[in-house]
Amino acid sequence: MPERENRALNRQPAAAPQMESPPAAPEGRRQGLLIRLWRQRRLLLLVGDVSIVFTAVIVAYCVRFYSPWVVAVFPPVGPKIPPLEPFINAGMLLSLFWLVLIVNHGVYRADSRLVLSFSRQWRAMVLAGAYAFILLMAFGFIYREMLVSRLVYIIAFLVASLLWLLFHLGFRLLERTLGNHALLLEKVVFVGHPRRAEAFFSRLQDQNQPLKVLGLMAAGPPAGATLDPGGLPRLGTLEDIAAVQARTSFTTLFIIPDEEMNSHPVVPRDHLIETLNFCEERDIPVYIVPDAFGVAVASREVGALTGFPIIKLRDAALHPVYRIVKRVMDITLSVMILIVTLPLGGVIALAIKITSPGPVIYAQKRAGLQGRPFWMYKFRTMVADADERLREFVDFERLAEPVFNIRHDPRVTPLGRILRRWSLDELPQFLNVLLGDMSIVGPRPERVELVAVYNAWQRRRLKAKPGITGYQQVMDRGSLSLKRRTALDLYYLKRQNLWLDLFIMVKTVMVILRGDGLK
Repeated sequence: MPERENRALNRQPAAAPQMESPPAAPEGRRQGLLIRLWRQRRLLLLVGDVSIVFTAVIVAYCVRFYSPWVVAVFPPVGPKIPPLEPFINAGMLLSLFWLVLIVNHGVYRADSRLVLSFSRQWRAMVLAGAYAFILLMAFGFIYREMLVSRLVYIIAFLVASLLWLLFHLGFRLLERTLGNHALLLEKVVFVGHPRRAEAFFSRLQDQNQPLKVLGLMAAGPPAGATLDPGGLPRLGTLEDIAAVQARTSFTTLFIIPDEEMNSHPVVPRDHLIETLNFCEERDIPVYIVPDAFGVAVASREVGALTGFPIIKLRDAALHPVYRIVKRVMDITLSVMILIVTLPLGGVIALAIKITSPGPVIYAQKRAGLQGRPFWMYKFRTMVADADERLREFVDFERLAEPVFNIRHDPRVTPLGRILRRWSLDELPQFLNVLLGDMSIVGPRPERVELVAVYNAWQRRRLKAKPGITGYQQVMDRGSLSLKRRTALDLYYLKRQNLWLDLFIMVKTVMVILRGDGLK
């Protein structure tokens, strides 16, 4: 390894672009000192959390026995107020329990801000607190002198949770402020394929992380992989890591595999071990971003099996509880809408019957969950023989991709244009929701003949019930690209939750009021 480092120090990659001039030495030293001090912030967080838990117990004691409102509702059992000493002992023991459990969840790791979201840290803290209070109560039954008021436990838990939230939110705000002023930035170098590295770089920019990406190193010699011009600065190869570190002083390394890593290993085994040794000696964290083929990976789905890292891959992140709640919401809202709009539906049906010959309700086979066909119902907005005339406007055999949209379709009746303008033709689809074929929010239901020629990537959008409205319909209605539509549908599938569904419903109302329509 020393010989490799000496060779790397004397070698400069010919294709590497000019890097920014390094900062002045005093400024660089001050920033480096700030980063080193900030990396020890977990010690300050630890001390702060212990103080919070201990303080919460004392505050809970004062509230329980000295607050007139609490005493009036929950009068003390004995004639006298119990002494403070048992509560101080309980507070110290509770702090110890809570601290051990929080440490076990990895909240105080130096890299916790990268690998643990704040919501995940919050859940870990609340769960650890609940377990800690259970342990304290169990300990109190064994040692009776440690058994204190259960109401004090409850108040202390609520106070500690609130103080912990404010304390860590303040730390996050300070960290973001320092990052925005370029005083605290992790200097990041990527190793791997340029295309995936630049895609990952874009995601980091979207998340507004306090990171400064310096450039990209190739995993192997330049002869083994051609680097495209442009994009991230090229810093050389992994064999040049010592020279790159000396030149850039990077503080974090991300290894990003290629989509074709089976035929082209991202990092040879020996190079990976040498890289880990090099980084560990300098306290530089190393991360691997596995190629998940663009599917959803939630934090709870990343784990280990017999010491090996494993990731559960899936497209549709549908939680069982969310599935039930969404179905209940679909049924409830559909029944309410159908009842409220029943008179309007009758007027629409009469108007359709008077203005054009043909049935009032139009039924067409559409592809549902997993591509299973179902009959979708709408108020008829076209002439009766619209399906027979479709071939006059669309040549299915010559479509560049299985999607089409006919602008100013002459088959649409004058009344149909009004119904489409206000999306009133879709009211019968709430019957499809009650039948379980559709949901109020979901991907757009497509024609069966189009879905039949989908490729594997396009069929991924069929992993949820189609919806009357959806993320794609309200965010990019005018797009004619199936790739764009599919990408938006997959975004919804990976992140679907009740809040996103409510956002889409509200957005749908805004789209209709603006007159954009949903088709």
